[in-house]
Amino acid sequence: MEELQHRELNKDEQQDLLNLYYYICDNDYIMKKMLVNKKWALLFPYIIIFLTILMITTCKNIMLSIFAIILGLLSIQLNFIFSHMYVHALMLVYSLWNETMINIVGNIPPVVVTAFYHHHNEGDWAKGILSYTTPDGAFYVMVSHWVSFSLFTSYFPINGILLKLFILINLVLYPAETSGFFLGYEFGAMLLPISHAWVHNKIKVSNEKILYYSLKFLEYIGIFATKEDHKEHHNYSGEYVYTSFTSSGLYSVILDNYVTNIWNYSFKKCKEYNYQLYKVLMPLGIMIMYFTLGLSIFMLIQIGTIL
Repeated sequence: MEELQHRELNKDEQQDLLNLYYYICDNDYIMKKMLVNKKWALLFPYIIIFLTILMITTCKNIMLSIFAIILGLLSIQLNFIFSHMYVHALMLVYSLWNETMINIVGNIPPVVVTAFYHHHNEGDWAKGILSYTTPDGAFYVMVSHWVSFSLFTSYFPINGILLKLFILINLVLYPAETSGFFLGYEFGAMLLPISHAWVHNKIKVSNEKILYYSLKFLEYIGIFATKEDHKEHHNYSGEYVYTSFTSSGLYSVILDNYVTNIWNYSFKKCKEYNYQLYKVLMPLGIMIMYFTLGLSIFMLIQIGTIL
């Protein structure tokens, strides 16, 4: 049953959340490996390197490559935004957050638990595994984002190899047209936890001038939100509980207003008809994800044939 308000967890609920996280990780091959050996996180930079080399060696039209990368960044942004709303809808149903959750709502990637903890961390009770405040916690938060959003490792919402086959077929048959798209998507996925840590001042790079000004530049051009932009996302006193959904990832002040309106309208209607919000937002998120993937790849292949 939805509570339609935000609250902190009691001790039993905290333990249930930890049990859910370890259950998910135990059934996720990559996360399970990284809990034992952190070097597995190198998989994601290697994916970026592979896609960069493939794009450079196969695509001779620089404008097509740039356009493909931009489409990839837009696609991961939309995927993140609607996935983020879906997770917040799940947060309104506190009874779900235990090991039976997957049986009720389907596949749950590890970042879902990380996100829930982020909004229910009074006392930082799981800082060694789910929090930015310790080196280990920051590492697992980062890789839970990468595992959950990378097209090469994600199994949400489809569990199996269908998405991987889609990527493989496109990279084999149309490498020049699609490698840039997947590069933009994967690079955007890698930026997600970095941008979130940035708005919470959890990245200590003041002595690393190049890195600091690189991240500051991303904030300046609007890809990263500012701390002030993100503040409203942690204000739970409003009528619709949660707001400002894009400020946690790749930011867009224009999209944020539209997304907030979608959330508010859906929240209001579900409350009016006594229907659970996550059941509305999940199919919407899936539709957006696969529509943007399919349309982007189709457009790039068509443009490639013309060029």
